[in-house]
Amino acid sequence: MKITKRQLQQIIKEEAMQVHEMKLFNESVREAYSEQLLLNYPNVLLEHGYISRATYHRAKRMKTLNESGLANLDIQEGFFDDVKAMAKKAGDVAIAKGKEAGGAAMAKGKELGKAGMAKAKELGDTEIDVKGARKRMSRVGGEAGELAAGAGEAMLNFMGPMAKKLGDKATKFAAKKLKQIDKNGPKVMASISKHIGSAVDATLSKSKKAAGSGIKGLADLITKAKEGLTFEQMAKKEPIAFMATYKALEQKVVGMKIKGVNTPKSAEATLGIFQSPDGQKALAAAAKKSSMSAPELETILGLYVFQARYVPIATKAAAQVQEAFMFENRIKRSLRKKLKRL
Repeated sequence: MKITKRQLQQIIKEEAMQVHEMKLFNESVREAYSEQLLLNYPNVLLEHGYISRATYHRAKRMKTLNESGLANLDIQEGFFDDVKAMAKKAGDVAIAKGKEAGGAAMAKGKELGKAGMAKAKELGDTEIDVKGARKRMSRVGGEAGELAAGAGEAMLNFMGPMAKKLGDKATKFAAKKLKQIDKNGPKVMASISKHIGSAVDATLSKSKKAAGSGIKGLADLITKAKEGLTFEQMAKKEPIAFMATYKALEQKVVGMKIKGVNTPKSAEATLGIFQSPDGQKALAAAAKKSSMSAPELETILGLYVFQARYVPIATKAAAQVQEAFMFENRIKRSLRKKLKRL
């Protein structure tokens, strides 16, 4: 794809907006994590000098308020001020640790920007190959992302409450992954087949209703997807195989043991959190615990969330298959009885 100088400027503007949005979201992620730390481990934080005794007492009283369902505006306002202060402190530590690397990443970013604009100026409104530029932008973005100090495995202990707290703010950042799943269904399913294939195959081999569809395992379903079968069509035309895949994904998500992440809604928000710099550390820890690569773990979460949209359709279609199956069995039994009378 070729672009003009004006188009390049628009791309740079959009990239800058995305970076700003992610920065704000990462601050929210860090605050959500800090809130959970204050509520659950004020003793440890006080012991190590991370918080004052006044902050400790506010955190204890805030937890009591949450458990009782009561409200106290003074305590709540003070507590959330403490949360913001703690999150900022964590951010300052991250910046200090990554200062040298951050400078290098920023220098590369400036160099890239100047090089791109210089090329645009040199060529005027002639077209510029954006493919190479995007690749370099991606690399610089990745290097910058490595600077953020995430809580890693510790964050996984609070992922459920964090996902609930961040809600739609987090699911917004999961949208890109879900769009990729929708666009690349066969490739997506094939990429994680080694993690769910045996579970899907075992379920289908036990299902008499699935035998009539010709779908004997995940490999057959992937073949159908390559032939153009969408997820919605799978739910309608192959509901037994669709639900076997969904249940295998659900089992895998629950098996990750990311605390509080056991529904499509919580999984979607978690997928969004994993896109943030701090969340990337937690994603790496989760992947290590589950013996998967980070992209595989994201794909399993994303596919689980995406397929959940079509579960009502598959459930209805499966009920129709069940009804037809039972009707067919009644006819067979009736015929057998008639034959015995002859």
